[in-house]
Amino acid sequence: MATRHKSAIKRHRQNLKRRERNRAARSKVRTEVRKLREMCDQNDKAAAGPQLRHTASELDKAVSKGILHRNAASRRIARLSKRVAAIAK
Repeated sequence: MATRHKSAIKRHRQNLKRRERNRAARSKVRTEVRKLREMCDQNDKAAAGPQLRHTASELDKAVSKGILHRNAASRRIARLSKRVAAIAK
């Protein structure tokens, strides 16, 4: 880091921590969404319902942590719900 200001050094340290925390949370959301999509592709009706609830919960947590916009999460939940409903028929 080029700067020597104490406040800038601290800010940089905080940003690195937040970046790592955000990456972990985003990765968790993506993993859960991928699991649910795979269940839908395999027509696994029994597992898709509980997984949808879990995935929606993870998306909502990401919104509360500021990682996703609430409308983006809502849109993803709606699309995933639609996919689960399609295999339930």
